Amino acid sequence: MLHKSQIVRNNILLYGLIGGIITVTSGLLVILYPTLLRTVIKSQMQITEDENAVTKTWMDVPLPMYFSVYLFTIDNPRQFIRGAKAKIREMGPYVYKKHQWKEIISWSPDHESVKYWSKSSYTFDIERTVGSRNDQIIIVNVPIYVLAAIIKGLIDKLPLSTLTAPAAFRIINRLFMNHSERIVKRLTVGQLIEGYRLSILDTIDTVVKPLKLLGINIPDFGMPNNRFGILNGKNNSKSGPYEVLTGQGDTQFLKVISYENKRRFNYYDKRKCNMFNGTDGSNMGSFLHKEDTLYVFNAAACRSIYATYSGVSHVNGIPSWRYVLPANLFGSPQKNPDNRCYCRTPHIPDACDGIFYVGQCLSGAPLALSYPHLMYASRRLTQTIDGLHPNRELHESYFDIEPTLGTPMKGAARLQMNLLMQPIDLLDDFKYIREAVIPFVWFEESTQIEGNFIWLMRLAVYSMMTIEYGSVISFCLGLLVLCFTIGYTFKHWKYLTPGTSDDQSNKENKHKFADNLRDYYGTQTTPIADIRAKDAVNFKLQRMHFSPPGSID
Repeated sequence: MLHKSQIVRNNILLYGLIGGIITVTSGLLVILYPTLLRTVIKSQMQITEDENAVTKTWMDVPLPMYFSVYLFTIDNPRQFIRGAKAKIREMGPYVYKKHQWKEIISWSPDHESVKYWSKSSYTFDIERTVGSRNDQIIIVNVPIYVLAAIIKGLIDKLPLSTLTAPAAFRIINRLFMNHSERIVKRLTVGQLIEGYRLSILDTIDTVVKPLKLLGINIPDFGMPNNRFGILNGKNNSKSGPYEVLTGQGDTQFLKVISYENKRRFNYYDKRKCNMFNGTDGSNMGSFLHKEDTLYVFNAAACRSIYATYSGVSHVNGIPSWRYVLPANLFGSPQKNPDNRCYCRTPHIPDACDGIFYVGQCLSGAPLALSYPHLMYASRRLTQTIDGLHPNRELHESYFDIEPTLGTPMKGAARLQMNLLMQPIDLLDDFKYIREAVIPFVWFEESTQIEGNFIWLMRLAVYSMMTIEYGSVISFCLGLLVLCFTIGYTFKHWKYLTPGTSDDQSNKENKHKFADNLRDYYGTQTTPIADIRAKDAVNFKLQRMHFSPPGSID
């Protein structure tokens, strides 16, 4: 049998070895795990020509996307034409299921960038729609007012505009009259969203020639097949080409570097405002921090937009961070100095507070983006119209993002298109309208992970969390084992001190043995030979089932 001191030494060695292995292994994992994780994610988050899993997901988005259209009808069209404030009422949503995919054009020689077309298709979703495509709506005649405003802007730039304007607008007045085009128009929802034919554009060439003689060059309005509609020309169409970084060769994953073969816009007076910032929106960058500002390039808005951290959220049980478009995204230069290059009226900051003019990339069309119902816009703009009901829960744009992978798991982008209306004195039907910002549509583009994608995200996220938190817990457990080992050592220190362990134990055992003998035989002077004889007799008696009464003389 092992002596007590040897058992204590073995226990100390065992406990110390276990605690040391756990502590060192888990400690190294705690230190090295972030680097290892970054290396693994970096190696996977790449667009490759052999079409790995990430590439396939990026090329053909497997998530359901919905494009919801909310329209504004004018309830007092007659009074509005005569100069009254428009009273608008929201209709919808009219929902379309969106499918988005990419068609690769070419790769750079080093495969660090890829150029592609972005394609989309839309299918009407009657179950999610509130209303019908046959619903009647009264709106400002958007294409007609845009045409009139563009022509007015071109005339105002001419050296002799006061002489040229009357002749030019006589031609425009006759054109509008011949095609029965008024400042307001009654349409069905289906016509406004999916498109209706503008007969006036069929004969515009007959007007363009005399206007050119006056020095007025009418630009292309970008209405395919001479039709106007919110989704006209967008179904099964392509946009771009875009060029993004692939993540290979230590490049930023999916950062946009060119659009329509241009490296930057040329619409604004500051280089910073013309830059293409951010990704294409498919991924927001891995290993996010709460103080990060996330940029997304938005070609339709002619700029990059950004989102800031709002709080913690959960999507199907998966922890995520919520980012929102901030209140001052479209703020005046006083609220957001970075918007100075976007504001057309810096001397009247309230006139651009809450809207973003997009005419610079739409041939001068008097159109502006904003949040739905002019949320966060200045009173100077909101008081020009009745019927606005801004609501942060309904109208705020948000994105729930898994912060380690940078994968969007749920989101809704909500923006509104507005007409910047002013009276045009030389046009009969436009001379009495008041200056106002008139919303005619706001739209929501939303998506959320579902099906197998949920399980893949859970597997990835929970695996990372298990390793991260498990290594910390194991490290703490290893420290506890080491602390226990130290305590155990101090408690049993007497068995480890030389001269007081085995020798002392042996002496104690001998004394106990002698005391037991004395108690059993009742004397301290019994000869050893007599003891042996007595033991032999007692043994024989026990074999014969006799019990000795005490001792045998």
